[in-house]
Amino acid sequence: MVQRIPHYSTVSLSTGTTLTANAYSCATFLGGVIFIRATGAITLDGTINASGLGFPGGAGGNSLSVGFQGTNHNSCTSNALTVQSNGGGGGGDSNPVPTYNGGGGGGGAYGTNGDQGGSGSSMPGGAGGVAYGNANLSTLLMGGGGGGGGGINGALGGAGGTGGGIIVLNADSITRNATGYVRAHGNVGSNGSGGGGGGGGGGAIRLNASTISGTNGIFASSVAGGTGGGGISGSGGLGGVGRIRCDNSAGNCSGTSPANNAGTLSTPTNTNVILRRTLVAPLDLSLYGHISIWIKSSVTGANILQFGIGETAATENTWNVTVNAADTWEEKVFDISGIATTARDAIGYTHLKYLGTGNVILRMNAFTYYE
Repeated sequence: MVQRIPHYSTVSLSTGTTLTANAYSCATFLGGVIFIRATGAITLDGTINASGLGFPGGAGGNSLSVGFQGTNHNSCTSNALTVQSNGGGGGGDSNPVPTYNGGGGGGGAYGTNGDQGGSGSSMPGGAGGVAYGNANLSTLLMGGGGGGGGGINGALGGAGGTGGGIIVLNADSITRNATGYVRAHGNVGSNGSGGGGGGGGGGAIRLNASTISGTNGIFASSVAGGTGGGGISGSGGLGGVGRIRCDNSAGNCSGTSPANNAGTLSTPTNTNVILRRTLVAPLDLSLYGHISIWIKSSVTGANILQFGIGETAATENTWNVTVNAADTWEEKVFDISGIATTARDAIGYTHLKYLGTGNVILRMNAFTYYE
C-alpha cells in the first residue's frame, strides 16, 4: 500500500475533536493508517483514533456452519475454519446435531497472541491468532481480525472484531494535554445467537519527536485488543494487544499501554556533520525551477551549511546556507532553473552539510519542489 503523508508546520487537535481515517479494505488494500508529519509541534487536546481500522474480522457461521477466520497481514482471504489464520483468529466450531451449540471465535493477534474462543456443548472455540511483527516497529502492521463465532441450529454466530489500525506522528514536539488521547484498539467481537465473535487485535502507534510530553508526565496511548462477543454458547476470545514505539530525546514515553518500545533519537554532534539521503526512486525535477527545505541548526552564521543534490552524487549541485536563528525551523529555497534539465531529471541524492567547526545539532525536513 502506498500512503500519502501530509506535511504541516504545526498541528492542534481541540477538546472534543476526534481525528480518524477510513478502515482498511481488503477489496482496495487502502485505508487503516493515520500518518501526520509536522516541522513544529503537535498538540493534542482531542483524540487520534485508529481503533477498528485494521484487518477485518471473520463472519459468524450461519445455521450449523463453522465461523470464518479473521483476516491478517498475510491474507485477506477468510475461510470457515477453526484454526487460526496467522494473526487472525480462527472461527468457532459447529456441529450438525441440533442440540449442540457453536464455539466462540478466536481473538485476533498482533503484539501478543489472541485468546481461544470458548467452547459450546463440547464444540471447541476457534484458535487465537499468533503474534507477529517486531517490537521496534521497523515494519508497521495492523491488528489481526477476530474469528467469527460458530452457528447453531437456526441461529448465527457473532462476527469477529476488526483489528486496530496504524498511527504515526512525526514532529519536533508532541504534547498530550489532559483531554488528549492516541488509540488504536481492536474492536469488540459481536454477540451471536450461536458462538460470540473473537475480539480484534490491537494496532500500532509510533511516536517520533525531539520532545514528547503529557499531563502529569503521562502520555496516554493504548493499543488494547477487543473483548470477545457473548453468545448463547461459547464466548469469543480476547484480542491480543498491539505494539507501541515512542522515540524522543529522553528515550522514554511513560503511560503507554502496553509499555512502549522506547528509543533515544540519535543526535549528531560531530564536526562536519553530513545528513545524506538516497532517494527510494529518482526524482524528475526537469519541469521545476525551485526546491524548498526546512532546516534546524543549533549553530547560526552566514554560509554555515551546504545543501546539495545530484543524480550520481549530492555534490553535483551545491548551495551555501545561512542560519539566522538557533534551534528554529527555517525554510530555505534554492533556484535550480540554471541546471541543465538532463542533469536534474533523475535526482537520486541529497545532503545537508555543516561547514563550521565544533559541534552542531542539525535537522532537515519537508523537501518540496515547484515551478
